[in-house]
Amino acid sequence: MLTVGCSGIIKSNREAGEQGAGSRGVEFKGSLMEFKDSLMEFKDSLMEFKASLMEFKASLMEFKDSLMEFKDSLMEFKDSLMEFKDSLMEFKDSLMEFKASLMEFKASLMEFKASLPMPNAPCPMPILSFKF
Repeated sequence: MLTVGCSGIIKSNREAGEQGAGSRGVEFKGSLMEFKDSLMEFKDSLMEFKASLMEFKASLMEFKDSLMEFKDSLMEFKDSLMEFKDSLMEFKDSLMEFKASLMEFKASLMEFKASLPMPNAPCPMPILSFKF
């Protein structure tokens, strides 16, 4: 069979096939190899990306652990503050009781002072008497 082109009979199909198919087959095989190489590069990139994601995940887990430790520290600090507040309230109560005791002591001193004789007043009865 012959191949007919614009300028007439060019070559037989067998001749055309041998020349065209051979070069096209090599080109196609070359394209496939390039595509395969591209896929392998893409696979390598994906593996690197996966490794990066795993490192990022590990970093996030460490950060989460740090946050949890910080939260625990804050809770301990809060508990310490609450205990300190309670201690201050107990101290305040003790001071109020002491103040009340001082007020009672002051009142008893005032009563005692009122019961003392006036400085230049005659003494109703002698405290000490001496007989000779």
